[in-house]
Amino acid sequence: MKSIRFSALRPGMMIVEDVLGEDGLLVLKKDTYVTDFVLDLLESHNVQKVTIDDASEATEEKEDSNINLAPNGLLTENKLMQTEEFLQFKTACLKMCDTLEVSLNNIVLENNSMKHAQSLINDSLDFYREYVNATNILDMLQCMHHFIDTIYLHSLNVGMIASLLGRWLGWAEDDIELLVACGVFHDIGKIKIPDYILEKPDKLTKAEFAIMRAHTMEGYNVLKDLDIDERIKDVALRHHRKCDGSGYPNQVDIAELDRFTKVITIADVYEAMTANRSYREAFCPFKVVDMFQHDGYSVYDTEYLLTFLRHVVDSYIHSHIALSNGSMAEVIMINNHNLSRPLVFTNDGEFLDLSQRQDISILHMAE
Repeated sequence: MKSIRFSALRPGMMIVEDVLGEDGLLVLKKDTYVTDFVLDLLESHNVQKVTIDDASEATEEKEDSNINLAPNGLLTENKLMQTEEFLQFKTACLKMCDTLEVSLNNIVLENNSMKHAQSLINDSLDFYREYVNATNILDMLQCMHHFIDTIYLHSLNVGMIASLLGRWLGWAEDDIELLVACGVFHDIGKIKIPDYILEKPDKLTKAEFAIMRAHTMEGYNVLKDLDIDERIKDVALRHHRKCDGSGYPNQVDIAELDRFTKVITIADVYEAMTANRSYREAFCPFKVVDMFQHDGYSVYDTEYLLTFLRHVVDSYIHSHIALSNGSMAEVIMINNHNLSRPLVFTNDGEFLDLSQRQDISILHMAE
């Protein structure tokens, strides 16, 4: 591979490294073939140089109608779940969820067992170190809901998603690993909530919701005497308390919300919203981003939320989606002023700027 100037780029060449704009945000993912549209896109972002595959210089020009902008990029869910990478991840993830179930229940039932707590922290960090750099990690975490849908998978996913946000924020590795542990333990109090409430398909009664809300205090009480980092305990207690004073428990002052709690809160909401629940189906990630944008900047830490949303939507460049007008489309470019409504390329060969087409919405990711 070699670096060449923008003026030397020709259709048919393959760009083999991610291309960032002047603002540091992703413009194109690696393994993207150059087309006239790609050239216009790079020029609009004032990209001066890119790295290409040497052999692609001799590649014949691709027809726009047949282009695959990311041959090795994001896959549809069905194709992703057939890859060897996902199959190995699935095995490891199911095993880790089993470990979570046994360990968390032992901690609750054996009255503050430090042995199980430390073992669980070690196991979760081993899992994190093995898979945090995996290709399509966000998609693989979400795909696991097809095979298991428990508080144990949710807790593992929250820890992994939080670790990604920690990296995007430039946190030290020790702090990122602590986020993983915070995620793993944040919902331990739900083990003490009756199943009929956790799994109820209808709206909770006022009394049932009061019991559900108690899981934060229950979790803190389980963890408070353990010899583990105090921030893990704080997250278990505070992760439903928001920066605007909403949420619970009410006795937690918003001034007490530390950065670990703020990150876990965002990861917790995103993971929960993109997963099926007994009372609703999972929301499309772009719908969740839209919901965050609508009223989230006062509810969550603004810097953390904006960083999270920008990187999440960037991870869906070149993913395939279903539109409300009946078309299938590929996400081509993110609109930084409206993150939930990207530029897409439909299967009919049409470019649509969804920020300008409010009559068309994204229904779901392609399966």
